[in-house]
Amino acid sequence: MVKKISLYQEVELHAKVASASPHRLVQLLYEAGLSHLQLAQQLLQLPEADRIQRAAVDRALAKSVDIVIELRDSLDLNIGSDIPHNLDLLYEYIERRLLHARLKKDLAAVNESLSLLETLKSGWDAIAQPDQLG
Repeated sequence: MVKKISLYQEVELHAKVASASPHRLVQLLYEAGLSHLQLAQQLLQLPEADRIQRAAVDRALAKSVDIVIELRDSLDLNIGSDIPHNLDLLYEYIERRLLHARLKKDLAAVNESLSLLETLKSGWDAIAQPDQLG
């Protein structure tokens, strides 16, 4: 049953991505990154984590790193603005903190990365898209 639910969720995600605007794709990346970080945060707060929980933390943090790398790769550094360059530096910092969190199972680094991504997502969500203007 779990496998069927997982398969359904994967198909649903593919459908969302296929029909999403570039703006929505970035939102989906933020949402996925935050979801993986929240899972890692919850697992790191458990007392006496077992091998399976540690492996789940590692997978969640690895996926978060991959998402931050994807966000960095999506930046257009050729435009005449400091914003993409500043975002690149911030994503690089988050990536380093997540790698540290992954190696050391450091809850503080996870919390910091989670907070930074939440702030970035709220800013991104506030950007009105032409199809959202009324």
